[in-house]
Amino acid sequence: MLNLRIQVEEWVRGTLRDPGQHFRPRLDRSCPCCGYHGKFVTAKRGGTPDFRCPNCSSRPRDRQIALILDRRKIDLDSFRFLHIAPEWPLFRKLRHNPNYIGGDIIARRNKNAVVDITKIDFPDASFDFVMANHVLEHVPEDRKAMAEAFRVLVPGGQAIFTVPINGRSETGEPPESMSKVEVEKICGWDHVRLYGLDLE
Repeated sequence: MLNLRIQVEEWVRGTLRDPGQHFRPRLDRSCPCCGYHGKFVTAKRGGTPDFRCPNCSSRPRDRQIALILDRRKIDLDSFRFLHIAPEWPLFRKLRHNPNYIGGDIIARRNKNAVVDITKIDFPDASFDFVMANHVLEHVPEDRKAMAEAFRVLVPGGQAIFTVPINGRSETGEPPESMSKVEVEKICGWDHVRLYGLDLE
């Protein structure tokens, strides 16, 4: 379904940030979040081409999640689903489902509950599915967060955690004495560690 309001917003924003994108050759893309097919929007001058879907505002990591769910044939409408720091495309799709909780600790439009991933205020075995997409790199106590997610999952439930890795083999934890500014220079804005392939 075409969403004209979002298309106008994304194309205006994208054009202001990188007007040259309209003159470069680009391929048509397909969005697994909303089904749109056509040109995507570059987010900034010199940035990743085809970054945002102009129809649903999805980013590559949102589309990656949509592909994972599709390929695993996960029907979220039939699950009790806890979504930490929900992305707009999935939140829009599921927010009216009474079994869906899109939670965060910060104020944002795309949430329907206050949820701290390190202290999830739900009983054991409350959810069939938990997802935290690019969340753990912001959480000082990431092991506690994963343990909490496991606690609220039913036996045999599923969780998806994604983090930026960039090819590192081992996770790097900055020393406690390092300032927040120094940590962010190394790890990225508001990130508290660099994850490696050992996350699994």
